[in-house]
Amino acid sequence: MKLTIERLILLVCALAVIVLTLILLQPWRTSVEYTIDYVRGEGEEVAEGLERGSPVRLTLNWEVERVGLTVVATIPREEPLSVGVEYCRLYIPALLIEGTSIVRGSPPTKVFERFRRVSVYHVGDGVVADPKPFVGLEVETSFRVGGA
Repeated sequence: MKLTIERLILLVCALAVIVLTLILLQPWRTSVEYTIDYVRGEGEEVAEGLERGSPVRLTLNWEVERVGLTVVATIPREEPLSVGVEYCRLYIPALLIEGTSIVRGSPPTKVFERFRRVSVYHVGDGVVADPKPFVGLEVETSFRVGGA
């Protein structure tokens, strides 16, 4: 089999088409996006189950993180009232992203809610299902009647 100039040009063009197809389509990025979407979807399912109070079947290897939170209530001319809360949130390692991507609920900087809600966000190298503690606030006004 003799290598002619026509066959050499055909071989070079075929290799160029294959390389350009790989560069333009980037099939390895598609699998990464599918993996990230799958893990985020699992986080949403877990969050919905926790909000409804129904059992959740964990199909991925979730880790439990203990988180501490301190709420301080200050009233003028009174000692501040400090309440410490410790709760658990679920964490699963995922592919590394820059910044924070909120999948559901509020951002991780908001540490508590006014009503029961589970937030899911992708931060750094993991997806977090965070059942944020809720704080019910009632303001009561009382007046002292009478003298000393």
